[in-house]
Amino acid sequence: GGLARAAAALRDRAHAALHTGPWREVPAVWREAYMFAALHLAQADRPAASRDAALGLVRTLDLGLMLGSSAFRRELLAAVESIE
Repeated sequence: GGLARAAAALRDRAHAALHTGPWREVPAVWREAYMFAALHLAQADRPAASRDAALGLVRTLDLGLMLGSSAFRRELLAAVESIE
């Protein structure tokens, strides 16, 4: 739906912003935006219809944790745990 498309667009824009220069020079808001988008993408794709879909959800959340800040960390970790 519309939320998933908006979250995907935000994720893509944040990903591009995170890879435009040295990591420490990228504004923290882009890390937070990436996490927010990953969380909403994972929520939009639930429930996972197959093992491959579940792995895709975990990958989305994992990238959110790796590329993000601490802003939505608790929520992303809880989402990963609910899939496992």
